[in-house]
Amino acid sequence: MNHFPQCKICHSNSTSSYSVQEMMYGLSGLFKYHLCKQCQCLQLSDVPTNLSDYYPKNYYSYSNSLKKRPFKNWQRSLKRRIILQHSSIFSSFFSFLIQSQSMFWTYRKLGMRKQATVLDVGSGSGSHVLELRSAKIDALGIDPFIKQDIMINDELLVKKGELNDLDSKFDLICFHHSFEHIVEQLQALLHAKECLKSGGKILIRIPTTSSWAFDEYQEHWVQLDAPRHIFLHSHESIKLLAMQAGLIVKNIWCDSSEFQFIGSEQYKKGITLLDPQSYYVNKKTSIFSKADIKKFQIKARQANESLKGDQICVVLEIQP
Repeated sequence: MNHFPQCKICHSNSTSSYSVQEMMYGLSGLFKYHLCKQCQCLQLSDVPTNLSDYYPKNYYSYSNSLKKRPFKNWQRSLKRRIILQHSSIFSSFFSFLIQSQSMFWTYRKLGMRKQATVLDVGSGSGSHVLELRSAKIDALGIDPFIKQDIMINDELLVKKGELNDLDSKFDLICFHHSFEHIVEQLQALLHAKECLKSGGKILIRIPTTSSWAFDEYQEHWVQLDAPRHIFLHSHESIKLLAMQAGLIVKNIWCDSSEFQFIGSEQYKKGITLLDPQSYYVNKKTSIFSKADIKKFQIKARQANESLKGDQICVVLEIQP
């Protein structure tokens, strides 16, 4: 690996480079990333001028996953409200019924209640904003890449724009796998900080290089997702960035899944995420047995417990 540009997080000159292929769709070209040897942040060296070409219409965050299934949707919204609004004893008793709503358990962990105001940054089609609203949360989305504002029932669902376009303040600002797509990392955190109410929190869910998966797979790591992922933080580099923005890390934990191993094994063998052989396209024709999947699931749980999973939840607050 060759020496490459200065780290944009800690400004160290000690970096090494990787050549990475686009492996979601199998698009042509190689993309250079550099890994800071000091803070372990992995960064896209040159952001393509045609970056929007790598977000086609079928990109997952642009699809609306909320199908018109009234009874199913009602069931899910009820589960979300139970998680957020009822006592720990009540929620724990019914956990076997509502465990599928994992993101709402995270919100409960953050102390969210139904009167909370939430901003979802990088909302895409706004599916998650609708999920939040179904739980009686006052939620709004924002995304710079949608064509125009998204309205539902004459109410704004997702605003087309950047954080600095907002003049409202929120109890919780969420970056659900959107922060790694942002070029101006420090500015994004500073704008988010300005949009927080007193006592508010920022939740960032991102892939991390502080993981077994990155250590094992390197340029074949599925979460690299070149060139869409511009910054892939280590635990150290996200803490450093937060400090630069006048924020502190209140909590950090892993929420990764077996995807980190399944996807990376496929990429190592040249199988793209949307290839007919891919496990995520057709499980029956994939290269993995049920025993393989079980092994990856166990390994993912062990990684999370060891704080070495390849996805982290980072909770930030304003420094006192």
